[in-house]
Order: sequence, then C-alpha cells, then structure tokens
Amino acid sequence: MLFIGAALVAAAGFVSLQPAYAGAALTITKPELAAPIQEAQTAAARNDYAAAIAAMRRAEGIAGISAAERTFIHQSILAYYTQAKQYQQALTTVEAMIAANEGNRNENLRTALQLSLNLNNTAKAQQYASQLGETGNMALYLAQSQFQTGNYRGCIQTATPLLQQGRPSRDLLNLLQACYDRAGDAAGRRRILEQLVLNYPSADAWGNLITLTRQSQSGLTDEHQMELLRLRLLTGNIKTAAEYSEMAQLALLVGYPGEAKMVYEAAAKANMLEGERSTRLLGLINQRIADDRPAMSALTQQAPAEPTGMADLKLGRSLVNYGMNAEAETALRRAIQKNRLGADLEAAKVALGRALLAQDKTQPAINAFNSVAQNSSYSGISRLWSIHARQ
Repeated sequence: MLFIGAALVAAAGFVSLQPAYAGAALTITKPELAAPIQEAQTAAARNDYAAAIAAMRRAEGIAGISAAERTFIHQSILAYYTQAKQYQQALTTVEAMIAANEGNRNENLRTALQLSLNLNNTAKAQQYASQLGETGNMALYLAQSQFQTGNYRGCIQTATPLLQQGRPSRDLLNLLQACYDRAGDAAGRRRILEQLVLNYPSADAWGNLITLTRQSQSGLTDEHQMELLRLRLLTGNIKTAAEYSEMAQLALLVGYPGEAKMVYEAAAKANMLEGERSTRLLGLINQRIADDRPAMSALTQQAPAEPTGMADLKLGRSLVNYGMNAEAETALRRAIQKNRLGADLEAAKVALGRALLAQDKTQPAINAFNSVAQNSSYSGISRLWSIHARQ
C-alpha cells in the first residue's frame, strides 16, 4: 500500500489551481498507479502540463481504482489544465466531476464559475453562481477573472461600484489594490489603501500606505520624516533595532530629546536595544534633555509676546515632545491665531492635531488634520493622521 500527499490550491479566489502535492495523504491501493502519478508530478515540476495530463490519463484507465483515487486523478488533471491556461478543458473536467459528485461540490462549483468567467461565458457563470447561492457576488467574480487575465482597467471598472454597497469586503479592497498596482496607478492604489486601513487596519496595510505617501512626495524635510516615523511607530512599522535607533537619532537631530527618550523606551520594551551602542544613545538623550530645560523655560516666557507665532510653534512642538499636550495645545492655538506663520501654518495644524489626539480629543484632532491645505507639503501626512485618528 502506497501513500501520496495531494492538495489543490486556489489563491485569493482566483482561478490559479496549482498541483502542490503536500497535505492530506491519499492511500494508493493499486501499485500500478505509482509510476504514472510520479511521472505526472515530474512533468508538472518542469511545467510540461501536456505530459502530466497524459500520465494522469493513463492512471485514469487503470482498472479497479478506488473512488478516492479517481477523484485525486481528476483533481490533478483539472489543476494541470488550469496551469496550462486550457480553461475549456479545465471546465469540461470540473463539470464532469460535479456530475459524478466527486470531491467537494461547492469548491467544484466555484471553480466552474471562475473558469466560465475566464472563458467569458457569463451564462454558465450565472448558472454556477445560482447553484452556490452567490449571485450577488457575480461582479466580484467577474472582476477577479479580469484581474487573472490581465485586464486590470476592466477589473477596476467592474469592482469600483461595489465600494458603494455598504462596508467593502477585505477581498474587494485587496483585489482593487492589486489591480491599481498592476495598472501602475499610485493614486488609485493609495485611495484603496486608505479604505483598507480604515476598515481593516493592519501593520502591513499601514506600512504600504505610509511608504506610498513618502514615495509620492519630493523634498521631504526632517520634520516631514519625523511625522512619517511617528505614524510608523504607532502602526507597528518600526520593527528593528536599527529603525528604533534611526527614529531616536532623528528626534535628537530636530530637537526633540523627550521624544527620543520615548522611542528608546519603546525599543527597550520591544527588546530592540543594541548593547553598548544603546547605552551611549541613552546617555546622549539624557544630556540633551538636561540641556533643553533652560531653553524651554526661556521660550515659555518669551513665546506669548513674540508677534509671528514662530516661537509659539517651536514651544508647542517641544511641549508635545515631552508629552505636555494640554500646554502644547495652548501654544499651538496661539501660534495659529497670530496668522503670521506663512508656510509653517500647516505644520502647526498637524502638531495641534497630535496634541489634541494625545488628549483623546478625537474630533477636534480630526478637524485640525483636515484643515491642512491640500496644496501644502503636509497634505499627505495630515491625511494619514486623520485616518489614524478615525480608527
């Protein structure tokens, strides 16, 4: 008696069946099956699907095989036809399996539906969707089929209206993200990523969105980079000792030693400190904090009377950096009200939003982020903060 593993994989609902022979063991009762099955596997490994199918057809003709063996053979033939993009032969195979009640009926019906769409046979696709009780998913199935065949713009056109039907599914958003990505449409992909992080937040989705925002904007200053690093830290996208160190050092560079200390502590909690190097960094952070106290005291006294609001902006940012968010809110509102910050006005609005959010003043924070001018260098960053605040 022989044993052989078998599994057929369909990724993300697309017709991409792969003979990946690993998984539940199949008992081979007929020793004569071993040779053609091994031959088929070897041929498939070198992408010679015609030879793989021919070998399995020989196996199919062996007398006395069990029902499980026959199902295994037909599933393998179905997979090889699909891999070879011979969709009509694949559809004929799975239809025969449905008629003979071989394998999982719903899986076979779903495969038949997808293959019908690949063949642009919408009548058959509707037939199989009806049997599955999933006629409402027809547009999604069609969009998946268009993606599978490389019609990315068609996929976008078919799937986009589904976004208006209540909360979009993760599958729909992932499909649209993939379509925009393959179509080379960064703006469209960013819009879908925004919906993904709003509806199904994850570190990966946030990481992709932050990266796309950074790549779409030129001339980023250290202050811009700090905002993006803050978002990365909050969304689980600072993961290595080098990344924690980079953020702490940049915080020191732009004058936020209190924030650098917070990053150091987060690295310690995540077991991401680097021995002697981290010890030296902590010493430098503590020294900068001590050096910062007299300047902060002086700035606190001087800022209210300074006419442009620049001193208030500097003070507000410094206070946020030490977690003194209520005091920071007062300074930043004063800076904005003076209305003489010029291009730094939008930076002040983002800082105010962060100070409000840290006090759990969610709606005022969202309002501050949303008030950033769309043509400013902070527009993309403020949009990320607004999304984060809405979660």
